[in-house]
Amino acid sequence: MTNAQPRVAWALEYAARGWAVFPLYTIRDGHCTCPGWKTGSPPGKRPVTGHGVRDASTDASQIRAWWKASPSANIAIATGRTSGLVVVDADVHTGGMDKLGNFALPETGKVRTGSGGLHLYYTCEWTTKGQENLTVGIHAKGDGGYVVVPPSIHVKGVYEWLNPEAKLAEVPAWLLNW
Repeated sequence: MTNAQPRVAWALEYAARGWAVFPLYTIRDGHCTCPGWKTGSPPGKRPVTGHGVRDASTDASQIRAWWKASPSANIAIATGRTSGLVVVDADVHTGGMDKLGNFALPETGKVRTGSGGLHLYYTCEWTTKGQENLTVGIHAKGDGGYVVVPPSIHVKGVYEWLNPEAKLAEVPAWLLNW
């Protein structure tokens, strides 16, 4: 898919993979479109829906309704059992990118985040873990968490798949015991 395609097409594609999605407020003119954008969640990551990640869905009619109401909404995917994913998040601003090589992580699907960090996507049939810090700047997102996905916008840039055709690796067993 290309960034030129409507966000709803992206959201429906993710849902077709079995990944539950929900809309987030986006960035416009360098600011979050959410009410009270100066406080709360980081810009472009605040849920549009009333229950956020708990509203995540793979239902195409629900997804179409959300993006009909907010066509430019950023897209989030629920992590953990909801979507069968664990995502390792390496933040650039806290040094996570420099430490990522210290972990034995298999090659998998990768997203460059809007701030220049990295998300590594792993399949996982079960996990009881939420968001856990592996070290300063690197955390794993499981049950109850979510990640922002392409082509969503961050105040510093656009999320993009680095290897869109990659087969996702299974989450390493050690990562489930963090």
